[in-house]
Amino acid sequence: MASPSSTSPSPVQGEDRFGALPESILLLILSFLPTLDAVRTSILSARWRTLWTAIGGLDLDEGSNFFSSTGKRKRWSKSKSSDFLFFTGTRTTGVKRKRKSKDFVDFVGKVLSFHHTPTLHKLRLHCCSQNCPLQDWVRTAVSRGVQMLDLRLPRHPNPDGKAGLLPSLLFTSQSLVDLRLDLGGSALLLPGTLALVGLRRMRLCRVKFYDDHLTRALFSSSTALKSLALEDCDYQKLARLEISCSSLQELAIDSSLKEDGLGSCEVKIAAPHLTSFVYRATLAQAYVVERLARVEYVKIQFQRFGALEGSYHHSILDRTSSLFCSLSSARNLDICPVCVKALRFRRTNDGLCVIPFCNLNVLGTAVKHLNYSALRVVLWILLLNPHLRALVVEVRDMSALPSSAGKEDFLLELVAYCFKLRLGVVEKVEIRYSASTFRSREAVRYTTETVLELVKALLGNQARLRKLILGSRLFCDSFSSNRADAVMEKVLSFPKRTSELAVAFI
Repeated sequence: MASPSSTSPSPVQGEDRFGALPESILLLILSFLPTLDAVRTSILSARWRTLWTAIGGLDLDEGSNFFSSTGKRKRWSKSKSSDFLFFTGTRTTGVKRKRKSKDFVDFVGKVLSFHHTPTLHKLRLHCCSQNCPLQDWVRTAVSRGVQMLDLRLPRHPNPDGKAGLLPSLLFTSQSLVDLRLDLGGSALLLPGTLALVGLRRMRLCRVKFYDDHLTRALFSSSTALKSLALEDCDYQKLARLEISCSSLQELAIDSSLKEDGLGSCEVKIAAPHLTSFVYRATLAQAYVVERLARVEYVKIQFQRFGALEGSYHHSILDRTSSLFCSLSSARNLDICPVCVKALRFRRTNDGLCVIPFCNLNVLGTAVKHLNYSALRVVLWILLLNPHLRALVVEVRDMSALPSSAGKEDFLLELVAYCFKLRLGVVEKVEIRYSASTFRSREAVRYTTETVLELVKALLGNQARLRKLILGSRLFCDSFSSNRADAVMEKVLSFPKRTSELAVAFI
């Protein structure tokens, strides 16, 4: 009887089994490669010579793809027998940068001319030089019905220059679904006609906005827009940033790297179908936000917190009240110390705190100091949200002893509301320290005391609590005096309403 090895056919020496795959599979493989590498496969065999010209997307990055990691620059040439590109070797990088940029421009031009698919699904184009025919490239992409366009340009020597001058037909494209623009801080010069009716996702990064009316029209004319992200943009020329889009579901405004951010303008939002809202920027002059009845996830992180330390609380409250009220239907809330400070002063004439959030399932709150005033806000939110299942408290400063003001009021309210807390359904509580700054012994001692009082109340009244996570750095000062073991013993000695509790120190 013949062995299995003798009956199985042996591969023929030199057989191209990889090249024997169906063309659709080969094109799928090439689509995951940078265009430079896809073009280089043209030297493999006659079948591969023009195969790359049929891939649906192009990835052209002067910074990472056009130059090799070994410090050498690829060199391309044209075949004598047919119209395709292949690479014949490398050339050292001893030439000037201007020459390198010219070679990249030539390479992109050749790729776009040889690429023959009628529809260009994706074009990712990252340039390191201003001296490129960007408008011609974008026109070519739009004429081929590009669906996903990712452009990154360097900052123009003149910030008000023409780096952001894109062809007007881009802003009236019927095929564009995903648009990502990174202008390196240059101005986005918009045409008078804007109609991106098929656009569903837009990401604008390091863009300088100039005109209130055209900026508003850019968003309102995108009638199918679902997701909008504004990252480190410049709004200094705007009196108002207005985002009005009835189809918008996800909005993220992130200016964490900009010192000025939105501090000089007003923010107006009209997006009735919004479900996710992330705001990481400086406090704006004012907020005019229509009630977002469908919003579920909200994250508000006001930047440059130190600049607000000397502000009167009424100033912060006046500017944030309308924003808080419009987001009152949130289920998952993540707020910063400025928000906690503003909520602390939202009171009626009787001195009762008015918390606009009453439908929370998850609460994440950051506090500068874990003092009794901040804990009262956490307590009020707990009491007003009977369906809250997860609570995360993040402490950001333990360098000095915080004030003990409000301790008696907090303890009295804690006792008075213990019965109401028994109706809660909290399953997870996490309290941690997030900074890496100096931690004084006095601050650690104070924080330990306040944490234990809050934990004791939760353990004794929350019957569904399953996880309690405490950051060990809360109980360890910068002099290596660690109280974590003693805290663990105290926590385990507290009376509990549940027998299925897991306590972890991380």
